[in-house]
Amino acid sequence: MDEVSENEAVKEALKALQRAKELSERAGYGGMVLGPLADAHREAQSALDTALGRN
Repeated sequence: MDEVSENEAVKEALKALQRAKELSERAGYGGMVLGPLADAHREAQSALDTALGRN
């Protein structure tokens, strides 16, 4: 996999995590579910930002 493909994969993962957070909120899940999803989203965004030289 090349760098562009890897970055696209992380972007897709970010979309999936965002969707999971939205669905979890709608379903009424609490912090035990939403906290780890938010953490994973934040970490993936940070990794992407680093890969793209934004940090």
